[in-house]
Amino acid sequence: MASPSFDPKHAVVFDLARGATHDASKARLLLVPANALSELVRGSEAQARRLGQAIGKACGTRVAARLGGGDSVRRASIEAVVTELAGELSVTGVGLVSLERWGKALVVAVENTAVDDDVLLAGIVDGAMSAAVGKQVAGVTLVRQGSTARVLIASEATCKRVKELLTGGTAWGDILGRLSTGGGA
Repeated sequence: MASPSFDPKHAVVFDLARGATHDASKARLLLVPANALSELVRGSEAQARRLGQAIGKACGTRVAARLGGGDSVRRASIEAVVTELAGELSVTGVGLVSLERWGKALVVAVENTAVDDDVLLAGIVDGAMSAAVGKQVAGVTLVRQGSTARVLIASEATCKRVKELLTGGTAWGDILGRLSTGGGA
């Protein structure tokens, strides 16, 4: 059985004659410097989350369309879905995405991310995942180590509790340990 692979053909189309950039569905795209996004959302977690989710939703919607819709995505292998999401987020410039399982906890690792705002990054990841699978999930950035950021994907309530624990000084590994044993955050 062949491994799933992302086909970037037409993922981003540059129409120089018309001065336009668009995706495979012909939705217009605007290339924006990453630091401009960070400046835009600085000081407003609500704005960062909304903007991140809008970016992520666009990526997840394209993944769902390519895989045949929400039901087909939910029936697809986790490898196929992650491959498509990683490809979409990569061509969007977010970074190199991989999935990590920490017991029962689902963590998205983003290497070489262009996004330096943790809430914006978590919004992009949870927006992409929600749109792809057709089910609302939430995200919280757990840690940045070197060039890699890790975003927990869970329920809104779990992410809120995890954020409180992180703010209170609990190590992210300890939090994942609690989640993986079913003890909750």
